Amino acid sequence: MPERTDTVISVIMRLADFLKREGISGAEFARRIGVKHPTVSRYLDGQRIPRPEQMQRIHEVTNGEVGPADFYSTQPAAPPAMQPAAE
Repeated sequence: MPERTDTVISVIMRLADFLKREGISGAEFARRIGVKHPTVSRYLDGQRIPRPEQMQRIHEVTNGEVGPADFYSTQPAAPPAMQPAAE
């Protein structure tokens, strides 16, 4: 399962907020983008990133409010923790 970063949480909130504001259920949104309801639940839980074709549909269905770039962090990964040298 991917680690939940601030970027992922932001996207989850944006998608969840869009669905709530528009009064669209997860099941209805799934139908609109061509996936099953559990898949949308995984997007909302941050457990899955949509495939490119679903990202395009999400972008279309949300009128650009949630798009492909929103699912990826532009922050570089943190370097591994330094280990003290053995003496």
